[in-house]
Amino acid sequence: MKIISIISVASLLFLANWTPIPVSPEQPPHTLSDSTDILADILSLQEKMPIPSEKFSPGHVSPREITQFLEETENGFTITLPNRSLTPSPTIYKGILYVSGGFGSKEFYAFDAETGNVLWGMNLDDDGPSSAVVENDIVVFNTESCTIFALNYQTGEHLWSYFLGDPLMSTPSIKDGIVYTAYPAGRGNIGLPPAKNIYSPSLPNQSSQTVSPPQPEPSSGNLQGTHVLIAMELESGNILWQKWIDGDIMSSPIVVDEELYCTTFPVTLY
Repeated sequence: MKIISIISVASLLFLANWTPIPVSPEQPPHTLSDSTDILADILSLQEKMPIPSEKFSPGHVSPREITQFLEETENGFTITLPNRSLTPSPTIYKGILYVSGGFGSKEFYAFDAETGNVLWGMNLDDDGPSSAVVENDIVVFNTESCTIFALNYQTGEHLWSYFLGDPLMSTPSIKDGIVYTAYPAGRGNIGLPPAKNIYSPSLPNQSSQTVSPPQPEPSSGNLQGTHVLIAMELESGNILWQKWIDGDIMSSPIVVDEELYCTTFPVTLY
């Protein structure tokens, strides 16, 4: 108790004689505050950047067999995929469960959602299939490297596909017969030097060994176009429109009524 009393008295004496240190009114050197409207920069970016290419190579699929994958349980079943790598969430449509073979695989599967029996499996020529989205009996998914695929929901028949770019880090969206996704477009045919997006916070501890691909020059002085948001017809894959954006989109585009929403990794909300 004596020690506690001494410390308490000392603390009170310190507080009685303590004078707060003035805080400078200067703010950290942020380039932009939260919720800054950059519509003018976005429109300028899209106007001044080159027209995105529509020449994409097709992907390829082939049938794949899977055996000894199913185990019945008290509450249903478990499926063990051959690759045993990280696997995105499955999708269910008309009683069929669609699932990627895993991030490290070049496989995609359809199982009976009631029994777990395999309906079809497909080998892909690119790895890392995303979760699937399905509309009008067509299954669509991206692969991390680097293709969007559209398959028939019952048979896995290959309907169309595009090698868009490396990497594809998001899941496509479908609304009213239109597919939306994003892809990196700063590599290859544009031929512009690397550029840094000042709206994106710098990341610490980046390896000096990392080599960034060439990226387009700024269109408005501040904002950099590195990726393209693309809309395609679900049935045919025909490209309807493409718009430059300042980075890859997080998770997936969101479509509500007549409006499309997405957020990019450089923290821009479209």
